[in-house]
Amino acid sequence: MPETPLTSRRFTLVEKEDYGIDLEYSDEFAIIHFPYVSKFNKGVLLDMSATLDSMKKFLEDMGYWHLWVAVEPHNKSTAKLAKRFGFKYVGLDQDTGRYDIYVLEGEE
Repeated sequence: MPETPLTSRRFTLVEKEDYGIDLEYSDEFAIIHFPYVSKFNKGVLLDMSATLDSMKKFLEDMGYWHLWVAVEPHNKSTAKLAKRFGFKYVGLDQDTGRYDIYVLEGEE
């Protein structure tokens, strides 16, 4: 029997001058995307950290115990950023093979 493809919804959750965060979600997962990060400095990193902490708490309240991030493999700076925020690399996405996938586990 063929597998039913996962359907998800995606929208822009945060749009700031220096960075943006999209949230993609379904019944099974919540994943964030960084469509753009124009610069990295201490102020931007602190702002992103506070935003991600709030987002993580909200998603845990909604029943998502893992927060995923998708990073294009050639985007080394975003991969480094994901690791800096505590995301762990789990592999290449299984649907398209176009993204490296990282996970941040919540507190169940």
